[in-house]
Amino acid sequence: MFEILIIMFAGMALGLIVKNQKTILAFTERLTMVAIYLLLFLLGQSVAGNDKVISNFAYIGWQSFLLTLCCIAGSVICSYLLYIFLFKEKED
Repeated sequence: MFEILIIMFAGMALGLIVKNQKTILAFTERLTMVAIYLLLFLLGQSVAGNDKVISNFAYIGWQSFLLTLCCIAGSVICSYLLYIFLFKEKED
């Protein structure tokens, strides 16, 4: 855990140093997307390799779908409430 925090803070420090260099930032964004795609691919591969997950996929899928809908609804409601309380101009 400590190593992860050190790496994260080192990345933040490097980001502060190169924040005005457009070429490095563009490269970093592309590299980040490639890393995310690779992680998603490897996650899919490990899920497909687990027989318990595959045999219960229909049940797990519905739970995941319901959880996703609830998270989206909660985010939309909280965002709307924050907009009302923080950004909407008060009527006199």
